Amino acid sequence: MNTYKISEFIKYKFKALSSHGVHSPFVFNFIINIIENKTSPANFIKSISDLPELNEIEKKYQSILLNIIKYFEYNNIINADFLQKNTGSKFDLLILSENKLQEWAEICEIAYIHIHKDSCIVVNNIYNSIFHTKEWQKLYLNPNVKLSIDLFGIGLLFFKEEFKEKQHFNLKC
Repeated sequence: MNTYKISEFIKYKFKALSSHGVHSPFVFNFIINIIENKTSPANFIKSISDLPELNEIEKKYQSILLNIIKYFEYNNIINADFLQKNTGSKFDLLILSENKLQEWAEICEIAYIHIHKDSCIVVNNIYNSIFHTKEWQKLYLNPNVKLSIDLFGIGLLFFKEEFKEKQHFNLKC
């Protein structure tokens, strides 16, 4: 871990909330049903073998992603390459890999056209460098994003219209 990532991790640890510090029903349920769900998703198999981005994500966060897929019943899981080639399709879950860092904002501009209210964008390694963090901040500050969740290793963007105000949470996992 580089010194930037270590200093950001310390800041994250002081800011991150558990289920006891959250007043949003959606985020509370997210913590209970996804983050704190320790049942192994190994018996839950999705066709994600064509998503090499999943292999770039730490095991702890892979488990959380599998819980997200299962909990929200996501079927259309794509990566940035697929989105750029198939710009007409809606998606449930988009995984942005670190090797597409320079293109995160551009990819998300395309994605915002193809989201639905339950879509989620997963951003990997949001604290790997200052540049990663700045790009992550640009993404979660976008007006299309209604809720952002920072888990340190990954960031999650949600677009639910029922969220009246933009919200950002740092959550313990």
